[in-house]
Amino acid sequence: MRIGHIRITDFKGVRKFQMTPAKVNILVGANGTGKSSVLQAIRYGITGNAPSEPIAGGCDKGVVELQFPDIGTLTRTVSSGRNEVRLNGKVTTQKSISELLEKRTGTSSTTAELMTSAEALSNLSSGELSAYLMENNLLAVKVKWEMLLSFCNMTSAGEALLKKLLPGAEINLGDIDQIWNQSKRQRRILKQEIQETSMRMGTKTIPIEESAEQVEEIMKQLLEEQGELQAGVKSYEAAKRERERVQREIREKEAKLGDDLEKPDENMIRQAENEIRRLDQEIINLQGVVTTIKTNGNNMYKILNGLSSDTCPISPKLKCSTDKTSIKAELQTEIDNLMKEYTKQKERVTELDRQKNEWYQTKNRLESQMRNYQVRKSLEEQIAYLREHMPEERKMPPEERIKEIAIQIEEMNKKRAAIIQNMTVEEHKLIVEEKKNQLNAYEELVRELDPRKGIRQKILERSLKPLEDYFNLSVRKILPKYKVRLDCSDGFRIELLDGDKVYDASKSASSGERARIWFLLMDLINALSSYRILVFDNTDGMDADALISFLDMLSSPDLQQRYDHIFVSVINYKEVIDYLTQKKEFSVIQIASDQLKEAAAA
Repeated sequence: MRIGHIRITDFKGVRKFQMTPAKVNILVGANGTGKSSVLQAIRYGITGNAPSEPIAGGCDKGVVELQFPDIGTLTRTVSSGRNEVRLNGKVTTQKSISELLEKRTGTSSTTAELMTSAEALSNLSSGELSAYLMENNLLAVKVKWEMLLSFCNMTSAGEALLKKLLPGAEINLGDIDQIWNQSKRQRRILKQEIQETSMRMGTKTIPIEESAEQVEEIMKQLLEEQGELQAGVKSYEAAKRERERVQREIREKEAKLGDDLEKPDENMIRQAENEIRRLDQEIINLQGVVTTIKTNGNNMYKILNGLSSDTCPISPKLKCSTDKTSIKAELQTEIDNLMKEYTKQKERVTELDRQKNEWYQTKNRLESQMRNYQVRKSLEEQIAYLREHMPEERKMPPEERIKEIAIQIEEMNKKRAAIIQNMTVEEHKLIVEEKKNQLNAYEELVRELDPRKGIRQKILERSLKPLEDYFNLSVRKILPKYKVRLDCSDGFRIELLDGDKVYDASKSASSGERARIWFLLMDLINALSSYRILVFDNTDGMDADALISFLDMLSSPDLQQRYDHIFVSVINYKEVIDYLTQKKEFSVIQIASDQLKEAAAA
């Protein structure tokens, strides 16, 4: 969801501000200059969530305007007691805009809120975060039957019932939750039936034309047909969803292919690396020479200064009358020659640095080309695989027959109830015993599939492992002392591992470390959802070194290709400013004190 232009008027600490956002946008300034106000305005424009006291002091309304190339201009106005939303000048509703943006991005409004505010993400409890990931299908939690069974502790009857109820070879948490709820309902029904059957022992009701065996046989046939039809409906819907998903994934991957790319020469990459190593060594050697020359020159200069005095260096009471003119001239000549050599070698170091930078540029260009080539080849392979494994289209079972069978089953249930009521006491006892066995099996399912127990955690732990590995790839770059573990024993919690020590990232880490963890979590959510916009205003806890490490990660081409826009605000440390002047891949907006207010006055 690319943004073409942003215009902000009288919002928070901003009187007037506009920008054409690039891929990565860095707002730089001291605290209190309005950086956060700009990012809050962008978030308001995207989500409609206004911060507290959104209107600039002395103004009657705040306006945020976002121009989207594919849908037009979205204007949000906040005034006393109301919010107004316009699309291309026409008044609309927040709901309509949310639905439009959800359709364009393929993600929920909750995702938009979390991807535009690290604070909103950090305020989620572990349970709420877990619920969000599950409800938005960001965790592909599936296990095979054999693995699910290994997590359970059931009798053969319980296993047989579970296998009968669960669909297919792969099971997700939704299936498990569905069977758990179904088992609870069936357990309640069986308990009631046992009680009612026990109470009816010995009583009689109206006669039934069919025998119990006939009714059971008819019921069996009806249930089998119903099961086949329901399975057919489920299979049809699953195949349809999967086919649409595969087609959508193919389209998305084809859109990412871009132009055909040639594979870069790997020998050139190795040559560049060798040249960089050679030049590094030569520079180190020359720097040693330069240091030696400088030291010798300083020593000679001290001697020359000493010769200018007629006082003896051994005793100030002694005076020297020797003519030192020729010696001083010789020393001065030596010093001049050393300075020339010093300048020459410094110029040589500068030239070698220039050559090294050229080779670095060549290496980075070739490596970037290689990454892009590999990405394209990977996408082509994925597309070919998806096309080869495209699910076949299936027919929907007839709805009329499904309804018909449901009515017939209901009739058979009534006849079965009447027959049961006519049975002898001994027959009732057998039925009660059979239902108790069924009840025990359902009791096992209720116990083993309980969402609060260990089976859910074991399945989640298995599913979270790829996400944990992805998380750790980024953690190495900006928090190298830690490893990350994703814990799902109580919701979804991020733990930092430092050797044998374990810390809760949301509580025990420093503010700067927490900020980086929340950014990585936002990046993970983007990777899962493909939202492609990130707004991050949580860097105040980082020192200059941490900020530079963080910004260096943002300069990664691999990270940038996952986004249309990244918006970040940072404090104007001198080291950070110096670093940013060298980063051409960033759009840097420096904001001085009251600049955003002065723009309005001007």
